[in-house]
Amino acid sequence: MVLGAIVPGQSFGAGPTYHRTGLWGGKLGFAVQARGSANESYLGRCDVSLSHLLGDHAFLTFTTLHPDSSEMPYYGAGPDSRKTGRSDYRIEDTNVAVRPGVRIYKGLRATAIGSFLAVNTGPGHSSRYISTEKQFGPNVAPGIDRQTNFWRGGGLLEYDWRDRPNGAASGGKYSAQHVRYLARDLSSYSFFRLDLDAVQYIPLFNRTRVIALHGASSLTDTQNNQKVPFYLQPTLGGPDSLRSFRYGRFYGRQIPAFNGTEYLAATISCGAGPGEACPEPVTVYLRRAPSRVEVVGIDR
Repeated sequence: MVLGAIVPGQSFGAGPTYHRTGLWGGKLGFAVQARGSANESYLGRCDVSLSHLLGDHAFLTFTTLHPDSSEMPYYGAGPDSRKTGRSDYRIEDTNVAVRPGVRIYKGLRATAIGSFLAVNTGPGHSSRYISTEKQFGPNVAPGIDRQTNFWRGGGLLEYDWRDRPNGAASGGKYSAQHVRYLARDLSSYSFFRLDLDAVQYIPLFNRTRVIALHGASSLTDTQNNQKVPFYLQPTLGGPDSLRSFRYGRFYGRQIPAFNGTEYLAATISCGAGPGEACPEPVTVYLRRAPSRVEVVGIDR
């Protein structure tokens, strides 16, 4: 069972999930999930992965994703958009992607990206906010009046030397992804997108405290008089970027580098009751954010 909002900060969602690993001699794994929420948003996903190919030098992933989000926020374009200009729209898309890749050296790997993305937008579901197409025209929100599907192709280069995938106490992960969005029907909406991301973990006090430094940037580029559809523009705001702002607070063609610093604490607990022996030590990693404490990893 998966619990949580489909879009951060929106209605509670829930749905079943199932995954299997270790098939075909440990090379094949798959996962499926479906989720729905009270605001009539839905999500379905299927992932199939092949790993340890060609002597553990290659891998292949296949993903089908279909989110239908009924209350996506839009405040207007750029950093000068106003909080009082909040509107919402519905976006439904289907993405079918294939990602073959190779492991170059230890944590360094390169991945090719190929996918087909079908997009449809419409009036928002929320009764609290005006629907986006009633407040913003195509000059502010390109693509609000006409949608198109996209072929996507590009590559991803990443280096991961964290000591563990979840609740890392040291190391870092750095990635650069460049993708070409080729509009299938309306060539004026074709564009390039570059995403850069880096996170570094600095252990303190015998690795029981960790400082996490995070920086990221998303940049787009077009040719001639092409425009980036507003629903595919990079955004800022929410739990993964600027936590002091709501999810999707800022839209823009260029999102400059942002830096985040978090303080992580590791506490030791064995789960035994009063008078019971500790059967197995457990390390729980907590993230201390300004407004909450999150569990980010558990090790046994």
